[in-house]
Formats: sequence, C-alpha cells, structure tokens
Amino acid sequence: MFPRLTSSFSLGRILSGISKTLSIANKAIPIYQQLRPAISNMPTLIKTVKSITATPKNNKIQTSNINNNQTKKIISNYNNTNNPVFFR
Repeated sequence: MFPRLTSSFSLGRILSGISKTLSIANKAIPIYQQLRPAISNMPTLIKTVKSITATPKNNKIQTSNINNNQTKKIISNYNNTNNPVFFR
C-alpha cells in the first residue's frame, strides 16, 4: 500500500538535490546583490521623473512675470540715459 521510503530516499539523491539548490543559489545571489540598490532606489527615481515631467502652472507665470519686470527695468534704465531712442 505505501511505497518503501528507503527506496525513494537515498543519500545520493539528497546530495544531488542539495547540489542543484546550491548551484541555483550561487547564480541568484550575485544577481540579487546587483539589483538590490536599483530596487531600493526605485521610489526616489519615480519621484524624480515625476518632478521633471510635471511643470506647475504657477512656476510658468512667475517666471514670465520676472522676465517682464526685468525687461521693463532694462528699458526704463536705457531710456533714462542720454542715448538716442530709435523705437517707441
């Protein structure tokens, strides 16, 4: 009714199974060690990509206002000097 346990378990088969397991572990551990920093830095990478691709509308408006104010100051400084004015 039950198969003989001694026939299915032998020292040779057990050692062969252990050898195959250690062989796979020896191949997998270096791969894991190389990928571990990339996996642990993945949330930071995602945040960085999102911040680069997403440009808030407020920053564009503020930048354009700064550029307009700087341009007005340059023009007013130029007009206040005794230089000739070619365009009005």
